[in-house]
Amino acid sequence: MAFFLHNGGFSQVPKISMRTDIMNSNKQNVFCHCGSPLPLDVLSLNRKLLGDNPQKLYCLACMADLFECAVEDVFIKLDAFKREGCRLFPAPAVSE
Repeated sequence: MAFFLHNGGFSQVPKISMRTDIMNSNKQNVFCHCGSPLPLDVLSLNRKLLGDNPQKLYCLACMADLFECAVEDVFIKLDAFKREGCRLFPAPAVSE
């Protein structure tokens, strides 16, 4: 596990090596290095763009800074991966 500073103390970042790890880690408090909580789809985006075991986890805003683009561009990419059916991302709810 990696450690990062969060609100004056150190927190652990779970090792994300499988899709089930990502799903289970969403039930824990997982935060960006800036302190923002990370929902499941953003954790999945971190894995998709940064590899299986990223050293840091990024929220959409920090990811936009990292890739030097707008937050909207990162969100559009996230949505594109979901629509393409990437297995890292939770399946959209089916409405009848």
